[in-house]
Amino acid sequence: MVFSTIIFLLRFLPITLALYYLAPPKLKNTVLFLCSLVFYCWGEVRFFPVMLALILINYLCGLGLERMEDKPAARTALLLVALAGSLGMLFYFKYANFVLSSLNSLFGTQFAAIQGISTLPLGISFYTFQTLSYSIDVYRRDVKAERNIVDFGAYVVMFPQLIAGPIVRYADIEPQLKERRSTPAMVAAGAQRFVLGLGKKVLIANVLYQLITVYKATTQPSVLYSWMYAAAYMLHIYFDFSGYSDMAIGLGKIFGFTFAENFNYPYISRSVTEFWRRWHMSLGSWFRDYVYIPMGGNRVAPARRYLNICLLYTSPSPR
Repeated sequence: MVFSTIIFLLRFLPITLALYYLAPPKLKNTVLFLCSLVFYCWGEVRFFPVMLALILINYLCGLGLERMEDKPAARTALLLVALAGSLGMLFYFKYANFVLSSLNSLFGTQFAAIQGISTLPLGISFYTFQTLSYSIDVYRRDVKAERNIVDFGAYVVMFPQLIAGPIVRYADIEPQLKERRSTPAMVAAGAQRFVLGLGKKVLIANVLYQLITVYKATTQPSVLYSWMYAAAYMLHIYFDFSGYSDMAIGLGKIFGFTFAENFNYPYISRSVTEFWRRWHMSLGSWFRDYVYIPMGGNRVAPARRYLNICLLYTSPSPR
């Protein structure tokens, strides 16, 4: 289920909004959590155990990290368990068959491809980054461990940002999980932002995709047509991705949340570095704070610094 489909716009979203606003304040996160699980299972119900496992692993590890306050070795072990659980799931579904095929090509082995993982679990990259940031922040003592599993589950599987981000950190959203208010002005601003993103997706990105499809079926395209294809492809990716981000931010406002911006006019950038700072900003800031700076940033030897820069600016996009 995607935001631009009729079933989402005319069935799932109205029902979810009705249940959410009719629920008392103490049950709003429960409604959001359950509706988000329905949204997730609608796409691939067979991957529900993956989502549940990641929620439980990081929830329990977070509690353990807080209880083992005076035991550094135990805290490190718990963090490694949380990291292995989140990254292991992502690696298995995204790269396992690639690694097997590479081994077969390099060494002539006969490893069979793993069946059933050709389709990625919905939003696995996004909720993997979110659970990683939560566990790391608890380990660093930047945030307190979440004791309410429903609130934690709502944070991980929240459907507005599940498909295409932006990546939401627990440290940024914790106060809103505990207490938030949806004012009429906020709901109106959220609806306006959602409609803007929907227009980007349906009226621009989808139309440009038709041109891309026609070009791929053309046997001898002209030079001008090839340039048109390149421009259409570039704009399609931007309007599709930023459109989803706009819809996610808008939906967040409707439910009382404030999500970080994900795009800042990347195509007006004057350098590649500036482009990556403006494109998928939540991912770039995530790698900066959880990979680049912990590895030493620019305060290390030149060779290591260049490696850190490469990791920062070649970080894989969840899209």
